[in-house]
Amino acid sequence: MLQKLSEEKLIEILEVGSREFAEKGFDKASMKTIASNAGISVGVLYKYYANKDAFFSACLEDSLKVLSDKMEEFLAGNVTPRQRIELILCAAIEFSKKHPNVIRMYHEITSGSFSEKARELATRIEGISAKTYRDYMTALKEANLLKEDIIPEAASFFFDNCLMMLQFSYNVEYFDERRKLYLGKLYDDDKELVRQLMMMLDGALLRRD
Repeated sequence: MLQKLSEEKLIEILEVGSREFAEKGFDKASMKTIASNAGISVGVLYKYYANKDAFFSACLEDSLKVLSDKMEEFLAGNVTPRQRIELILCAAIEFSKKHPNVIRMYHEITSGSFSEKARELATRIEGISAKTYRDYMTALKEANLLKEDIIPEAASFFFDNCLMMLQFSYNVEYFDERRKLYLGKLYDDDKELVRQLMMMLDGALLRRD
């Protein structure tokens, strides 16, 4: 008889799975280890998920829901374009600290261990942020707030690249050391880091007149 797991337990299992995939990649991740770390039998895990592919998809879908919910927050509220960019930067750092396994799994996906799934994963993962930022930059352009020569699609791509590297720098060891090397005394000062980055992005993207 199938051991029925609570909603809280299922969430825990997905978090354990995301951590395993983030640390070892898809091929080396072990369903047996995941089950053991989650405190269930591997048989129960396979009752809920037919195979590793299905379980990875469930972990990814859970991560994408978290990301999608955060994206909706990005666009909520009546704030100025400059304030919204600053809110996005703050939210990116907060998200990185609150959901480290999501960021680490994302980094693992981009590093090559998921090469056979790369095209599918890029569409599923990047599709959310690409549409959000592209629509936002297009709205700024239509409102005559974006600098005249800037193309919204390019602006959204470079903006997302900036956010991606920022999030990696809080959760991936190499990029964390890189952040420490570059920032020095600013390493632990998130508020000042956002202020400095905001000045750079503001000057690069938005019109002054």
